[in-house]
Amino acid sequence: IMIQPTETRTNILIVDDNPENLTLLSQMLTDQGYAVRPAINGRVALKAIQKAAPDVILLDIMMPDLDGYEVCRQLKSDERTRDIPVIFLSVLSETLDKVRAFQVGGVDYITKPFQVEEVIARVHTHVNLQRTKQQLQEQNAQLQQEILERKQAEEALQHRNCELSLLELLSQTFSSSLKLDDVLNTALEEIQRLLDAFSLSFWLIAPERNELVCMQAKGPGSENLVHWRLALGQGITGWAVQHGESVL
Repeated sequence: IMIQPTETRTNILIVDDNPENLTLLSQMLTDQGYAVRPAINGRVALKAIQKAAPDVILLDIMMPDLDGYEVCRQLKSDERTRDIPVIFLSVLSETLDKVRAFQVGGVDYITKPFQVEEVIARVHTHVNLQRTKQQLQEQNAQLQQEILERKQAEEALQHRNCELSLLELLSQTFSSSLKLDDVLNTALEEIQRLLDAFSLSFWLIAPERNELVCMQAKGPGSENLVHWRLALGQGITGWAVQHGESVL
């Protein structure tokens, strides 16, 4: 069997309080090309998982202090480890024991004494399922990003088309009327629609008095704003004019 480099190999954690089982399982899975880590009990396993999460866990049920059910329950309650497939190993063969194993989050159940071929086959199956799941998640994330980028491009294109339409409309307005109020009224109506603005106003500089004059406004209270005067530097509008910069 050709062994892959350690950093690219599937990592399997085996948890069993029987040293003979640990040795046997570790050897058979290492021979299959997997990177294997043994843990002699549940607490050691949890510490090992926190340091480096495995791809698949083979978990014995009957262990002292912290049994396999509780280890699995803790793993499934943590979002960092809940997606790791857990295959239970146990001498317990009753249906209720198997049901409980699946209820706490196990994906499979192997009864001891186990057959080498069965263990290898089940591990292969869940390794492949996990890889497929991860690939689908990555593809889905990429697809979502592409959809977002396309939506942003479509919105930018739509916004640009609105701007071009506005410029064309203003050009027609300038050509058909020399009245400043008509031009400003049309411009503000279209800009308000384009930007979906709550209110907006158009100001001109009165250089002889060093102040701003509101020539036209749209929105609530706009009738009180027209002809309003501001000193340069006063308020947001006055600051923007004085410094020649836009304010967001």
